[in-house]
Amino acid sequence: MDEVSARKDAEREAAAFLKVEEAALGRRYEKELMNPKEGLALGSISSLVMPTDLRKVLGENLAFLLRHYKPSPMSGPQREFH
Repeated sequence: MDEVSARKDAEREAAAFLKVEEAALGRRYEKELMNPKEGLALGSISSLVMPTDLRKVLGENLAFLLRHYKPSPMSGPQREFH
């Protein structure tokens, strides 16, 4: 086998190996990190809401925030930057 064909063979094998490894890493990433339970455990998200309950939960959370909102200088949505 000459050098050129050996190099092409090695590159082809390396590309196939990389493709398999990238797919395995992608599956591992999705399984371990891209799931809602992991987000809950890490504190990235506070709760899981089913799509059928989304409107109710959003309404409850907005009502809570509006009940507990106390305007003060330079805080909240009334801030103005000049």
